[in-house]
Amino acid sequence: MQYLLHDINEFIYEHLPMLDRSKETINGYKNDLYMFNDWLMDNSERKPTLQDIHHKLIEKYLFYLKRQKNYADTSRLRQLHCLSSFMNYAVRENKIKVNPCTKVSKFSVSKKERHALTEEEVLQMVQAAGDKTFSGVLISTLYYTGMRISELCNLTLNDVSLSSNTIHIKEGKGKKDRIIPISPKLKDILTFYLDSLRPKVFSKRFFATSKTGKFSQVYARYLIKEVERKLGWEKNITCHILRHSTASNLLRKGVSLLQIQKLLGHSSLRTTEIYLHTNAEELHEAVSRL
Repeated sequence: MQYLLHDINEFIYEHLPMLDRSKETINGYKNDLYMFNDWLMDNSERKPTLQDIHHKLIEKYLFYLKRQKNYADTSRLRQLHCLSSFMNYAVRENKIKVNPCTKVSKFSVSKKERHALTEEEVLQMVQAAGDKTFSGVLISTLYYTGMRISELCNLTLNDVSLSSNTIHIKEGKGKKDRIIPISPKLKDILTFYLDSLRPKVFSKRFFATSKTGKFSQVYARYLIKEVERKLGWEKNITCHILRHSTASNLLRKGVSLLQIQKLLGHSSLRTTEIYLHTNAEELHEAVSRL
């Protein structure tokens, strides 16, 4: 008899890498599926198998996440999607006949609007961090390029060309790479970083620390949270909010969605269209011009 954990490990370590999923995505699946397996272990008299899982059991788990773990609906939906992907894999491999997640009762998820930062607010963040500090360089780079934090952390020295004013983003196997232009403002910042701020370590990474020679997403989030606390803001500023702010401010300046799509590396224009949202104040200003 094959236990559930064995099937989970096959999915994580054999199936997902073949789909060219990122390390972050694979770790996300691993954390969620391990958590589900641990819950089953705690609520069963024996080690669980795939055949033990049915839709009512999954619903009970989702309810546990809400009541006992205080998970938001978006987080519970992510867990359900993760389980469903795993179950679809199990069906394809003839481990089970049907995906039990398809029978799970649907629950509504309220979408939280992402509030983009204005140019002035981004400048306040850079000033609070100090434009000659690692935090200031991080914030400026994320904002002036619109790149993902995972892309920033993986940048190599060869990916950044200050002579041609371009940053080469490697999208991964089977996907198109993209080129991000370096604005004059960012060029001065990156030049200073390379000349005076980057630690003298033997590392191919563009952004590096003296301790590891790399730069992690965890450390990036910590630095941004420190700046947020320094400003005394009650906003939840993330690396993705800076990327969101890049797109929103470009749109406000009249840049087309197609150009923003190309800059951000969205595969679909539908993803870029989320930046079309406007607040009530902007709508009032718009109709007053009629």
